[in-house]
Amino acid sequence: ILSIGKKVDNGFYAKALSRKNVFLIDPSLFDTINNSRLTDFMDKSLVDFKAEELTAMTLRMGKEVIQLTRDSKDSKKWAIEKPVNAQANMATVNSLIFDLKRLRFVEFINKPTEKSKLFGLDQPEKEITITYKSGKTWSLALGNQTSSTDHYFARRTEEETVFTLKKSDAETIFRSLYDLRDR
Repeated sequence: ILSIGKKVDNGFYAKALSRKNVFLIDPSLFDTINNSRLTDFMDKSLVDFKAEELTAMTLRMGKEVIQLTRDSKDSKKWAIEKPVNAQANMATVNSLIFDLKRLRFVEFINKPTEKSKLFGLDQPEKEITITYKSGKTWSLALGNQTSSTDHYFARRTEEETVFTLKKSDAETIFRSLYDLRDR
């Protein structure tokens, strides 16, 4: 906890709760803190996981469902179980996993209100679910496009907070069966 006190010529008096001494902070630090919202400091990573912990991924795009499962004997291989039984393209699956780990969302939206149907998350058109070795799952639901049309509203598993995700980032996650299938 940082307490900021009286303004003086060359800054602001401040004190960290864990320290006894008072020190001076630069006015630019004060301005940054004073002009920021709590959400500016929140982690905007989409999801954090170790790739080797994943055992399955399910992509739902409208009525199409693609289910990928990691091979239990060779952890580097993935197979498509739905809608067809086929070997998955390893480069594409690895790229999808990498994209999930690197993506960051753009902006937090306040908690959903009675207008939450505007977000399109009550019945999302697209959803991805990853399953871990522990059996735990994580999902991302993609809702409507925002008014700017280059972002989507989205929400993660067990969170009420809605955020925006770039359209181009959403497109890297939701791959087609053709892209995922080994050719």
